[in-house]
Amino acid sequence: IGRAGMNAALSQYVSMARAVAGDGHAPLRAVANILDAWLLMLRGELDAADARFAEVDGDNRWLGQPRNLRIPMLGFRSVWHALRGEVEPFRAIADEVLADVDADPQRRGTWRGVYLYMLGRMAAGMDDWALAGHFHGELQRTPAEQEWPYMAHARATLAAQFALRAGRVQPAL
Repeated sequence: IGRAGMNAALSQYVSMARAVAGDGHAPLRAVANILDAWLLMLRGELDAADARFAEVDGDNRWLGQPRNLRIPMLGFRSVWHALRGEVEPFRAIADEVLADVDADPQRRGTWRGVYLYMLGRMAAGMDDWALAGHFHGELQRTPAEQEWPYMAHARATLAAQFALRAGRVQPAL
């Protein structure tokens, strides 16, 4: 989502998955709809994205809140609140995201840093530097040995945001 050239292909996937799912396959319809909500939000169609998310939320409850919906739904809501500058709802969703990954030892080593990086960037984007600092500090304390290689750059990027904010241009660069 958001990569050049991918949104048209993802929209086609959404359309085809909905056609295959029809009324009889709620899990596939829900996955297609959460992807569509993301695409709508990133195109700036916030009312349509919110309506699509409400459909997904209904399916999610009906399906017993499976993880394959929970994670993208939490991600959607965190971005949603960050875009709208809604710090308190964002903070609550961030707590849910971290509690979810912390409860899963198989995912924790790989995903915790990713989530902390993304949450830190969003908090900084909302100009909540105390919250961003909390996520940055947690990221620094999170072991890096199981992370994907790009996380070294992600960690440096978040550190650079703090250096730049402090007026330390050379370390930020």
